[in-house]
Amino acid sequence: MTTIDQTNTGEKDQDAAVLRSHLVDKLRDEQFLRTERVEQAMQTVQRHLFLPEETTARAYEDDHVVTKWAADGKALSSASAPWIVAAMLEDLDVQPGQRVLEIGAGTGYNAALVRELVGPTGSVTSIDIDADVVETARQNLTSAGYDDIHLVTGDGAEGHSAHAPFDRIVATAGCWDIPAAWWEQLTKSGRLVIPLRWRGDSRIVAFGRDGDRLISERIFMGGFIPMRDHGSERTFTVGPNDAITVTCDSDQDINRDALTGVFEQERSESWSGVTVKDGEPWDVLWLRMASYEAGACRLTTTRDAIAAGHVPEDLPPWTHALVEGTSLAYFTTRSAPEERRCELGTSGYGPAGQELADRISDHIRAWGPDRAATPTITAWRTKPDTSTAYPIISKVNTCLIAEESSPQLPSHR
Repeated sequence: MTTIDQTNTGEKDQDAAVLRSHLVDKLRDEQFLRTERVEQAMQTVQRHLFLPEETTARAYEDDHVVTKWAADGKALSSASAPWIVAAMLEDLDVQPGQRVLEIGAGTGYNAALVRELVGPTGSVTSIDIDADVVETARQNLTSAGYDDIHLVTGDGAEGHSAHAPFDRIVATAGCWDIPAAWWEQLTKSGRLVIPLRWRGDSRIVAFGRDGDRLISERIFMGGFIPMRDHGSERTFTVGPNDAITVTCDSDQDINRDALTGVFEQERSESWSGVTVKDGEPWDVLWLRMASYEAGACRLTTTRDAIAAGHVPEDLPPWTHALVEGTSLAYFTTRSAPEERRCELGTSGYGPAGQELADRISDHIRAWGPDRAATPTITAWRTKPDTSTAYPIISKVNTCLIAEESSPQLPSHR
């Protein structure tokens, strides 16, 4: 017979409570927590019980923890960083008595938080395609005292019609599209918060439903492990030694054959005159460019390739780009005269490389005066019957348009 040391257990629980309070204080100070209800939920749910393989200290770090790996070393499931959990729950705006669907069970921690928010008259359904992940979440939830959450093994893209309709749907797995089932199972006044991918990048988008469309109410930077077997994002390699990866969408006229040898052509450059401080975010600039440009995409490479001279020396390991036909241009930076600042600019290659580089610089200059302005994303189930100056981003079940509320059009338009 094993005797449990109740003294040590009590000390561990006390330590966990202190660490949890410190984490909640940090999230509140950094404004990820904005309401008392979400703060209280994060103060109540014991995160360390959902990470039994980790130390208590590790469980209360503001960091993600991978909980399942594939044989090839890719992460299959994880506990999200608390800051992004808090931010998404605030945007989800869960109210007592509501029905909530979670896509991606993870460790069960997020479902427990939502359970606190819906209260005794609400319900939480969490679905995951991986039976092992669902079973782990079930064990964790039981040990933490949450045994009334509906856990389902299945394809999250199908939702869960048995418990629909849902007042809120939240995805803790990366989404390339908004599946038809989510449209059908979300109430007419519902909210949807998902990590949405388009044009090679990911943002957390909080949508509010307005009839047959969804309108973004907040967008912020963040991403998750992608949903399995869903998405039409494309990647291919270009450049010397195929050291550069292009990531784009299936609806874009961007292809490897057209860009073969593009980096062997003469380089063009364009500098915007706009500078940023070290550490100043400029991710909204990509949102702006993706709003206007049908050829917006992403380029990635490795530091080893940069060190070996296999790629242009000014190409960052990760950057946004603009492609048209056999030409491309990408964001780059150089040191500015002011201390600890850099200037934003562009390098271009191919017959239209200079034109594309200048266009990106136009976007940078238009962004400069109002750097916090975020476009509004509207999603329709079918292609909208309306004229727009912005390119339509066509997915399988959804069409997106990202447009600025007070646009300052770049000079090339």
